[in-house]
Amino acid sequence: MTVAIAPVLQYFDNAGNPLSGGKVFTYTAGTLTPLASYTDRSGSTPNANPVILDSSGRADIWLSTNVAYKIILQDSAGNVIDSVDNYYAGADPSQLVAAGIVPATGGTYTGLVSFTGGVTFDGTPAQDLATLDSLGIASVQIANLWMNSDFAINQRIATTAADGAYGFDRTLALCETGSLTLSQLAQPTDGIPYAMRLLQPDATPKRIGSLQIVESRNCLAYRGSSLVFAPKVRCSVAATVRVALVAWTGTIDAPTRDVVNNWASTTYTAGNFFVANTLPIAVGATAVTAGVWTDVAVSSASAGGVVVPSTLNNLYMVFWTDAAVAQNVTLDASVMRAGKGTSLPLWTPPDAEVEIAKCMRYTQYFVGSGGGGVCATGGGEFTQSFHVPMRIPPTYANGGNGTVLDGLGAISITGASLATAGVSSARISFTAAGTTPGRGANVVSQTSAFYAEF
Repeated sequence: MTVAIAPVLQYFDNAGNPLSGGKVFTYTAGTLTPLASYTDRSGSTPNANPVILDSSGRADIWLSTNVAYKIILQDSAGNVIDSVDNYYAGADPSQLVAAGIVPATGGTYTGLVSFTGGVTFDGTPAQDLATLDSLGIASVQIANLWMNSDFAINQRIATTAADGAYGFDRTLALCETGSLTLSQLAQPTDGIPYAMRLLQPDATPKRIGSLQIVESRNCLAYRGSSLVFAPKVRCSVAATVRVALVAWTGTIDAPTRDVVNNWASTTYTAGNFFVANTLPIAVGATAVTAGVWTDVAVSSASAGGVVVPSTLNNLYMVFWTDAAVAQNVTLDASVMRAGKGTSLPLWTPPDAEVEIAKCMRYTQYFVGSGGGGVCATGGGEFTQSFHVPMRIPPTYANGGNGTVLDGLGAISITGASLATAGVSSARISFTAAGTTPGRGANVVSQTSAFYAEF
């Protein structure tokens, strides 16, 4: 950037006459080393040095900002009319430092920079982002790859989940053996609206954790980039919690649900701790104090971390206890953050309507669902429209019996199954002994679940 010496620049000789043919030399301050001036604000075209004034003593002279110049003015015969040293176009950095506007290093800093109210910038990206947020200057966040990041959504109303099975929406359970007990916490502490609790229910100690798999359409754009993953966890005992970003390099959108191959391995590579067709991007560990919410972050900049490989087809985001934990130990998680970069990002609550729509791309439950149809002997069909289009034509689970009303009274359904399915609706066939052929039927109180998960 350049700044003009004066809006309308005109020089005069000592008698007050325009300095026709005068010369303006520009040097680095304190020297006679030529330093360029420019013809306009863009700074793209240097002036001749010296600049020769026109017959009215005028010229266009623009100087680089925040650079100290020595300027010497001569008449056409070479006589010095005036000179000035240490001239700044724009603010003098020393004055800005004295006023406390910029640090003494002229734009960078190595120590704390304090502000009214006690907040500081210390050069640590995470701290500086948090400081900006606390000042109300900016809410800095990333596009979050983790869906249902505060675990507010649990369409299954899941209370248990086996290893590699879904519990809370978009979230898979991890445990060495058996299953985990799941529950939702409401407002466990300030700043956390909801949390997921994993409880170890078995007498034999085991490692526990959780993961989420990112669909290809949401992660392929991150190939060649740095990634960061930062869950906030709380354990009922002091423990080391591991966290990992792992690329699935197998068939696109067909990842193995359970990413762990060998819980006992301490080699965090494919075929060892992790399953085949994976490539760890970053693996880290954080010691957490019992009962204290702690960020356990890992990124491509962590020791051993790499940028997202071009072979990534899906992404695993994983956290687990590094050692086996005893019966009734709990591991709570919330404020899940994952996205581009290497610094711990800030988190803001997801929009409830947007988040449930994202989750319903993979899972949809209908309670009291139903529709009209024409009975064949012993049954009929109806169409179920989905709330939002699903990822792929889903599979179907009949969650319980319902009733058929056919004008003769309620008749119990003895079964329902998926006839056909698209991404926007599915056709359900049902059997109901005693229905009258040819009569209109209305299926009610039928619980149905549709899954388009990995």
